[in-house]
Amino acid sequence: MAREAQNVVAANDLAVTKILKSKVEKQTEWKVHGVPGLSVIVTPSGRASYQVRCMAGSGVRRKQVRRMIGQAVGPHAIKFSAAKSKALDLTRTAKGAKEETQDKTTLRELFDQFEKNDRARSLRTMSDYREALERDVFGELGKVPVVEITAKDIARVLMVVEKRSRNSAHKCRAALGALYKWAKHRLLVDDNPTVGMGFTHKNPRRKLTFGTAELAKLWTAIDSDKFTATEPMRLVLKLAILTGQRNTEVCGAHKPELHLDVANPRWVIPGGRMKRKNEDQTVYLSTQATELFKRAVDFSHDKTFVFPGATQGRRKGEWRQPHIAQESVSRAMASLCKVAGVENVHLHDMRKAITTWLLENGERPDIVDRIVHHGSKKVTDTHYNFASFEKWLRAAWQAWGDHIAGLATGADQNKIVRLHASA
Repeated sequence: MAREAQNVVAANDLAVTKILKSKVEKQTEWKVHGVPGLSVIVTPSGRASYQVRCMAGSGVRRKQVRRMIGQAVGPHAIKFSAAKSKALDLTRTAKGAKEETQDKTTLRELFDQFEKNDRARSLRTMSDYREALERDVFGELGKVPVVEITAKDIARVLMVVEKRSRNSAHKCRAALGALYKWAKHRLLVDDNPTVGMGFTHKNPRRKLTFGTAELAKLWTAIDSDKFTATEPMRLVLKLAILTGQRNTEVCGAHKPELHLDVANPRWVIPGGRMKRKNEDQTVYLSTQATELFKRAVDFSHDKTFVFPGATQGRRKGEWRQPHIAQESVSRAMASLCKVAGVENVHLHDMRKAITTWLLENGERPDIVDRIVHHGSKKVTDTHYNFASFEKWLRAAWQAWGDHIAGLATGADQNKIVRLHASA
């Protein structure tokens, strides 16, 4: 609360003139009642002046402005009416400056800055943030200035999302938390309204609940007439199974990443597109995966993406993923499971499948870690080991590709140990 002035004078010529003629032992200030910021200052020597004091700006730019606007006595003195007019003009200007400096950056515009300038997150993570916010938050809050958004506003939106999906609400909460944390560190916002907010959700650890018979059914069902997915989607599913890479990395594959017409085909995924962004991932393609990628490239008419996104569909709004979206893959996988008669299987489980099968068939754990692009905490691996391990990695991926091809014909099923361990 502002401290009340000890000395106050009425805003009229008679009262001010009386003050100007008074004798003081020390410099004394009188606030002029009814004129914001205006004061009369009288010194022991008899000098007197008019002064304006007010606050200008906002947030980190907010500061006190103090200005002498004229002498009250002497040959250059101005009338009280002129001082009053100047004071009102100055306080209006300060108020206008506050309004002008009030940041009108909207939530969507702030995220655009975050996406453009943040270097701590991978392109994949930022794309996930964008997708979550475009789908569930920007429609309600995207055009609202950030300074006007409260924690209650965010909570209200997330409660609606939570009714549909706790996981989706968690993704939005995580995206907003990262956005506000970044912005606060750069003094773009004063507070992070997501601090202490709920809407956090962690899926329970999934175990591998299917074996070679179920995997064979899934692989065969991809080419079934009952499975109505598009050809690019069928290829995405097959390549995710064969390579063991995340579906977002498969869906977002760029044509320049692929080296297919060479003696040893490979797919080099930039670290920026990976969950672990500090290192590129080289996938040494099996003969099966190479052929599928060639089909996908021939099918794609996009200059950049192997699996470009649809230009139409049920998504509303201006923003769309430039490639096949994760939610589309999830729906297709759910449909595939129904056709195959398999329950409780996600496409991400294929990473568990390739990991478990390779380990059960004698593959080295460090090779399996590299296949699924999991990092090592050993100093030797992180700072000194730059070996490509191409010979062993290529052999492992090819063995898995041959295994999958054998499942499709039934030729390999009797040779494989049932997959049962968690990964």
